[in-house]
Amino acid sequence: MKKYLFLCLASMIVVLAGCENHEAAQEDGKFEYVELNMTVDQGAVTRATDGSVDHFVIEVYTDDTYNTPANEVFVSDPPTNRAEQDNGQFKLYIDRTKAYYILCWADKKISGSSLYNTDDLKAVTLTTANGVTAEAWAGKRSIPLNSATITVEPLKRAVAKVALKETGVMLAGKELVMTFKQPTQFNVLTGAVSAVTETDRTVTVPTQAIPTANPAAPVVLDAAHPIFLLAPSLTGGNNTVDFSFSYDGQATYPISNVPLKANYATNLIGHFTSIYQVDFEVDCSEYWETDIDKDFPEAADPSTEPEP
Repeated sequence: MKKYLFLCLASMIVVLAGCENHEAAQEDGKFEYVELNMTVDQGAVTRATDGSVDHFVIEVYTDDTYNTPANEVFVSDPPTNRAEQDNGQFKLYIDRTKAYYILCWADKKISGSSLYNTDDLKAVTLTTANGVTAEAWAGKRSIPLNSATITVEPLKRAVAKVALKETGVMLAGKELVMTFKQPTQFNVLTGAVSAVTETDRTVTVPTQAIPTANPAAPVVLDAAHPIFLLAPSLTGGNNTVDFSFSYDGQATYPISNVPLKANYATNLIGHFTSIYQVDFEVDCSEYWETDIDKDFPEAADPSTEPEP
């Protein structure tokens, strides 16, 4: 019992000492708490923030090269420059005479878990063995001198979306199998995907009944289940992926050197049921929506637009 009381007393001394140091820092007028509210952008076609984005991570540095951790910004033991939240709201304890530089990440959890290892935002790594990738966002932000409450610019996606658009006739109940190698690591600092860490992935796309060919208005296959791939930002270098397809168990055919960019939709447009290699159109579009008129604005019919 005496030992228990002694340990409690020692813990109280540590807590009180920490409070005294914290209060002294506030009294000298140098440190203050600031709130950072992180949000995500839904793409070039702006929509309301999706509430299912429920995993936010930040790392804070004191230099614009992102090499020196700002371990003072979170009152914790041991000190750390890193924090995670489920709502994008962070409280930082900063030196008002300094600027801070932040790496930011956000993703949508699947079945309560993130599909990414975010222990190091310079090497965010996909953790799923089958290569399945969730939507994710990333960016760099800064806190200038003498800042108060901060709402940072919404984060842009760290993934590309791949959509298959059928221009011809198709039967329902068949399987279209696509295989490819995909990057599994993303560097938030540089916006680049890893060139050496790739994984094999197979996606089975159920076909749908398309009775009439219409190359001018292709049909998105399995639109409810888009394919997301980690991809470089516009400044993070180039990335291309080679896809192979097989329809209804027939011979495979390739679509090679398909470009991917973060926050862009890559549309593969053509006749996927052919057993012969055919020409496909590859469109890397800033429009993220699956709606045909959004992907191809020139195809919109003005007569069908709502009255202003």
